[in-house]
Amino acid sequence: MIILTNGQFSTNIYFWMNLLWTKSPPCPFNASTMATNKPTKASIFFDLLLTAGVFVYLFFVLQKHVMGYSDPVVYGFAAYGASSIAAGFWLALQMFKVVLSHQLNGKK
Repeated sequence: MIILTNGQFSTNIYFWMNLLWTKSPPCPFNASTMATNKPTKASIFFDLLLTAGVFVYLFFVLQKHVMGYSDPVVYGFAAYGASSIAAGFWLALQMFKVVLSHQLNGKK
């Protein structure tokens, strides 16, 4: 049981859901206040080149750590591991670019 301000009890879940969802504070991340920086073709190419470089480096590093006797197995598992780590690198790079652009736009 939940006590209201006038001393009555209310167990109506719809009342509380309506109260919570209609009285929410405004979101600080409106589309009008966010930066609308579009990626250029050069930045996309640079990101892909950097990610491909990380993939190739990790592919050769991970080949030495795969426990397999045949080359296709070693290459397959090394490529699988390098692709997942390179995808994580690409996501981290995109997040870094977004935070950096937001900080630079905030100083203006």
